[in-house]
Amino acid sequence: MRLSFAYQTPVRQLQKIMNSLDFAKCLAYARIEPIGDKRGDFQAASIVAAVKNSIGGNRVSINDQLLNFNPQQQQTQDEMYNLVLQTLPKE
Repeated sequence: MRLSFAYQTPVRQLQKIMNSLDFAKCLAYARIEPIGDKRGDFQAASIVAAVKNSIGGNRVSINDQLLNFNPQQQQTQDEMYNLVLQTLPKE
């Protein structure tokens, strides 16, 4: 879908005009040189990192500034236990 959006071509048309080798090349290129929204995220993170690093203090990397829409928090056993207790009916 992203490829379709990037090339402004419907998916069905891309399936007709691209073979699997062309598709694999596009995927490999997208890993090296991101296109679309992902590229914009890297550009914004690059600017934020440059500004923060120019101010001073702890140096930050571009990866530190990227948005993470699916953070995975690790819960301790106590936190999981307390969540289970909250769901149980109270006597």
